[in-house]
Amino acid sequence: MLVSGTDPLLIDTDGDGINDDIDSSPLDNSLPFAKGDINADTKVDVGDLLLLERALTGLASLDAGRTFRADINDDGMLDVADLLLLQQ
Repeated sequence: MLVSGTDPLLIDTDGDGINDDIDSSPLDNSLPFAKGDINADTKVDVGDLLLLERALTGLASLDAGRTFRADINDDGMLDVADLLLLQQ
């Protein structure tokens, strides 16, 4: 369902990492979870670091929301740079 104000050509109008069709507030660009909180448990910790490491080595896959939160440097790709930033 298209919500008034959303862009029909975009999957995620507000850029929060949650597709408009399942986003309860597709125009609210505040992030439900912080960058780095990959497992969405409201804290950035070793669990997030291990999840990113597993994703980078192919042992885990991340959905769109987790991928968005794991891209720490916002360069559009998950790589060792994100892992190093998350370690800090």
